[in-house]
Amino acid sequence: MAPRGENPLTAGMDDQRPLALHESCQRLRELHPLYPRTYGVAVLAEVNKRRWCPMDSVLTIDRLGSVFDETATVAGRRMAGNLLAGRLTHEVLGRVLPVVLLEGRAWDTGLENLWVHFDSDNDIDWAAVVDPTMRVLPDDPAIGHDGRPLHRDAVVVLPTSRP
Repeated sequence: MAPRGENPLTAGMDDQRPLALHESCQRLRELHPLYPRTYGVAVLAEVNKRRWCPMDSVLTIDRLGSVFDETATVAGRRMAGNLLAGRLTHEVLGRVLPVVLLEGRAWDTGLENLWVHFDSDNDIDWAAVVDPTMRVLPDDPAIGHDGRPLHRDAVVVLPTSRP
């Protein structure tokens, strides 16, 4: 875990202008300041790739299979399946739902965009996205007065039927 005060979600940024994703993660960090990764999502290009696994490779890389097998030897296959599914749900949905509920924003949760990080105990403890583009509503603060995104490369405005 990073020392308190250091933000592991933006520490590797190359440019000083934060992305809309970084801004959302910073605000969500305030919900649980002692554990900055709780609601944060890393941008894959900004982190060391050690112990990261792409979610779209679950059928070709046996990382999740080995985690399942390790857990099954201790807890049984059914429990191992439940634990792994719960962990993945927590790491992905537990990070995107707070952003949706509190800010009306979302990042792409498609398998091709998601990577998960394994800690030293071979447990999933963090999520990252390849493409940090946020999906926002037209009244989002990331949208300028002219209706165009302030972060042109990191925001897609969703259509809405709101009046």
